[in-house]
Amino acid sequence: MTERPSGSEEPVGGFTLSEPRPAEQAHRGSFLRELPILLVVALALAIVLKTFVVQAFFIPSGSMEPTLEPGDRVLVQKVVYGPDRGDVVVFADPKGRPGPDRGIVGGFVHWLSSALGIERPEHEDFIKRVIGLPG
Repeated sequence: MTERPSGSEEPVGGFTLSEPRPAEQAHRGSFLRELPILLVVALALAIVLKTFVVQAFFIPSGSMEPTLEPGDRVLVQKVVYGPDRGDVVVFADPKGRPGPDRGIVGGFVHWLSSALGIERPEHEDFIKRVIGLPG
């Protein structure tokens, strides 16, 4: 067996073991520094989209069967327009019952999860098909 100089790489199972290069370590470190920024930007983008563009809704009852089944989730565009006959629309409960007090953090978590369609919203929205229009 021949002697290798100290500090040389020794093959193990056909692969050479070596220390990570400084550039690889810097790349891993930069990713970990950027990850919180990416998460904050993604959350901000989700909030803007939910507020102005599209929102997820949960179908709680069978009033729209067979078009929508109970438990379905739908994405609704929030662009303001005049509905036509046959359109499916979502509107808030006219009685507007207040939900439970969850605190700031609990309220935000509930708002975000209901916006993403994971959890049922605390107040009831109605989803119906337009059959009659004014005039």
